[in-house]
Amino acid sequence: MWYLYRDGTFVISTGRGSQNHRNRRTLPYYALMVRGRAEIGEPLTDDERRELAVRYLGDELGRRYVERTAGQDAVTIRLKPSKLIEYEGRAGRRT
Repeated sequence: MWYLYRDGTFVISTGRGSQNHRNRRTLPYYALMVRGRAEIGEPLTDDERRELAVRYLGDELGRRYVERTAGQDAVTIRLKPSKLIEYEGRAGRRT
């Protein structure tokens, strides 16, 4: 899941109605569980989308990704963490 971390809050952009938006879970191999207050809001601005894409894809691919996905129906999840739990393995068990 792509995210930005701003002023003590995780900022996550996801497609409206997507699995992340519906909050369904699949077991990861490496995970960071963040507990806290989440709010669903308006999509990221174009500048925020570009910053997010460039962070994960690099400058050229990130800019192309933003152009290619312009206009998609998205939401922003802002998560203010109260507790962080890091683990490795499926469901917390070592593999």
